[in-house]
Amino acid sequence: MNSELIHSYFKLRPPSWLLREASGVGVCFGGYTIVLLLCKFLYKWRWDGASPYVLANMIDIGVAASLVLICIYFVLTLVAVWRLIQYRASAHEVPLWIIGMCYPFLAAFLYSWVILLVWLVDQERMYYFALSALAVLAGMNFVGFQKWFPNLRPQSILRLMDPGIDVMLGPQYGTSLSEHIERVVRFRDQFTRHASSLRSKPDNHLYSQRDTLSVFQRSLSSSFQVAPALAVQVQKERALPFPWTLFDIGCGEGEFTSRLIKSIGTLPKVITFLDPSSETLQLYRECLGEASKGTRLDAVQGSAERCVVNNEKHTVCLASHSLYFLTDKDSHAARRLLCQIVARGQICAVILACRGSHAYALKRLVYEHLHLVDYSTFAEDMQEILPRVPDAFLIIDTVMDVTEIICDDQKMVEWFSYFCRIEIDLLKPHSEFLRVLLEERSVPYASVPESLRESVDLSGFLSSRRRPIEYVLMHKEGIYLFKDDCDAKATNGERIR
Repeated sequence: MNSELIHSYFKLRPPSWLLREASGVGVCFGGYTIVLLLCKFLYKWRWDGASPYVLANMIDIGVAASLVLICIYFVLTLVAVWRLIQYRASAHEVPLWIIGMCYPFLAAFLYSWVILLVWLVDQERMYYFALSALAVLAGMNFVGFQKWFPNLRPQSILRLMDPGIDVMLGPQYGTSLSEHIERVVRFRDQFTRHASSLRSKPDNHLYSQRDTLSVFQRSLSSSFQVAPALAVQVQKERALPFPWTLFDIGCGEGEFTSRLIKSIGTLPKVITFLDPSSETLQLYRECLGEASKGTRLDAVQGSAERCVVNNEKHTVCLASHSLYFLTDKDSHAARRLLCQIVARGQICAVILACRGSHAYALKRLVYEHLHLVDYSTFAEDMQEILPRVPDAFLIIDTVMDVTEIICDDQKMVEWFSYFCRIEIDLLKPHSEFLRVLLEERSVPYASVPESLRESVDLSGFLSSRRRPIEYVLMHKEGIYLFKDDCDAKATNGERIR
């Protein structure tokens, strides 16, 4: 929480230690009424000739104490709700259900009524009314917690309540203002993490939307740079037999594969390409049709986890940025799929983005701004789920050209939508923030390290651009290579620039 928000917080909600003292009084009265209630039951049970006068006085005292308790928690609940609403107005991107933090006070208010009704059960005229009201209150409490505050489970409330009470009721008596501010900031951090953890993982359609994918892929130099580097490594690991076959998993529109085949220099006899979208499969066929005359193209429509296991063995298996939909969600399923991929290729290449990518630092800032959880998987994370030690791990420095999307709000939102796996409708209200972020985080192409600029220039990426490259984000790609040797040993990670 920055200084402006802290100032706004204390302007709207001046500290009041009296509220905390009232909360303490409520706890004391609650304990007192429960103890008195137990004493009444013990008195009636242990002494057969219980004095009606003593019981009547105990009931009167219990009813009075319960009424005081009801008043205290009614006021505290209203104050907590009002202060949480004001806090939400001054804080940034805080969900409405933060008001559920007042649930302990509301529950104490309802249980105060329960205690009052238990006292009234002993009075004959109030007996049936008290029992009915108890049943209604129990139902309200259950429904309230399960339906009204589904994002706050008991363990969540206990964890957030300690710093949260400073937001709802102010500081404890004797607490300095700096300590109070520190606790308010700590609540903010803890609540933000809790709210972020409730975000569901990205839907599968966010990984394959054609419009957003096309905008994003056009900004990448990686397909121009990675394809030749991968071709060199494939030929180095094992001379390709003739005829050879290729299995392209999550094939996309085929641009990367066509460049890879061109770099290898030998056409495969069969290309089996897999994708969930029939439209993407058609685009892939059109992209490779002219470049691979004489090659049989076998399209397989479906998800990778279902279709890979039913496919035959191939010379080369390729998974270029196509496993995120699974690695981001289910590491166990991703491991099973990787085992199947490695088993079906004499040479297997798995390509993902690297954690050290400058572009992914931008992505993390978007998630922080929207208070969302980033489920992204990076090449380094794959170490934990790989079926075995890879024969080589390569890192290739690339760029993302953002010159065009900075000037076009629609393309910019589409680019961020695919890159971050966030719905377009959620990003549109933040388009100004996204543009400023791109402008601040992108670097002039002329200032890119000379070795990287030379690699991009030689790759042919510049000639594919509609306008000269002015601003870029630096990016890193990681490639895992597997051979089908059973005795495959680990090799030191090799870095390619």
